[in-house]
Amino acid sequence: MYANIRPFLELCVMARGPQDLPASPSWLVIAAAGYFAVGAAIAWPLYPPGLALLSAGVDVALLFGIAAGLLAWRGYTVRWLQTALALAGSGFLMGVVALPIVFSLYRAILTGSEATFSALAYWVLVGWIIAIYGYIFTQALSLKSRWSGLGVALGYFVVSWIVMQLLFPQGQLASGQ
Repeated sequence: MYANIRPFLELCVMARGPQDLPASPSWLVIAAAGYFAVGAAIAWPLYPPGLALLSAGVDVALLFGIAAGLLAWRGYTVRWLQTALALAGSGFLMGVVALPIVFSLYRAILTGSEATFSALAYWVLVGWIIAIYGYIFTQALSLKSRWSGLGVALGYFVVSWIVMQLLFPQGQLASGQ
C-alpha cells in the first residue's frame, strides 16, 4: 500500500514531479474518487448530503477542467493525465490531513470555543497545498519560475473559491441551522 501512496507523498514534499507519475487512467479514477470523497466529507456538515456530493463533484470538475484549460493554453494537452493525477492525488492526501483540522474547526464553531491552533494549522495546510499545486503547475506548464507556478496555483484557488461560493453559498453547520 505504501508503495502506491509514496509517489504522492513525494509529490507533496516536492521531491517528485507530475511527469514521474504513471500516465494511468485507472490511477486517475482512484485518485479522483479519493479527492471526491474527501471533498464530500469536508462539505457534509455544511450542506445536505446531495448538495455536499454535488459540491465535491463540481470541485473535481473545476480541478480537472482548469488544469486541462491551462495545459491546452500552453500546448501541453498530452500532459493532462499525469497533471490531473498529481493534482487529485496530492489534493486527496492533503485533504486527509486536513479532515481532523476542519472537523476541529467545525466543533469549535458549534461549541463557541476557541480554535486558534486549528485555524493556524488550517491556514498552514492551505499554504502548503497552494505550494504543491504551484510546483505541479510549474512542472506541467514548463514555467520558468516557481513564482509563476505559485501565481497559477493561487489563481486556480481564487477562481475555484469564487465559483464554489456562487454555486454553493456558504452553508451552516448542520447543528447550527
